[in-house]
Amino acid sequence: MYLVILEGQQHQIPDEIASDDHKLLTLFSTVNPALANAEIKRNGTQVELMARKGTKGHSLPVLDLLQAALPHIDPAVAVCNALQNHAFRVGLDAENADRITQRIEQALAESDHQAKARKATLEALAKAKPQSVVVRGF
Repeated sequence: MYLVILEGQQHQIPDEIASDDHKLLTLFSTVNPALANAEIKRNGTQVELMARKGTKGHSLPVLDLLQAALPHIDPAVAVCNALQNHAFRVGLDAENADRITQRIEQALAESDHQAKARKATLEALAKAKPQSVVVRGF
């Protein structure tokens, strides 16, 4: 067992978790997400975790966050993947070639439409003027 010290509290953690930095940070980040990037100091079987100081009040620009976090799968990529799986399992023949061609054309059109919508949204956000908001009742 390792002795893990976090903010003055001592925790007994099994060797297989505490000896691996990634497993240790994963365990403690479930309790406090700020610990996902904690600094680790080791001294034998004693480990000290220290949360790194954040940049309170300073965040990434909203546009950069939006561009970095597009959580969907592009329709064209999804159809390409489905086509590869189909070709691997069943094979391609002339009978289903028209149907596959239509699916690919639809996916490409949808992909293009989504890309244009994202671009328009990001451009509108870039042009928007920031407004101060005061919350009432506090």
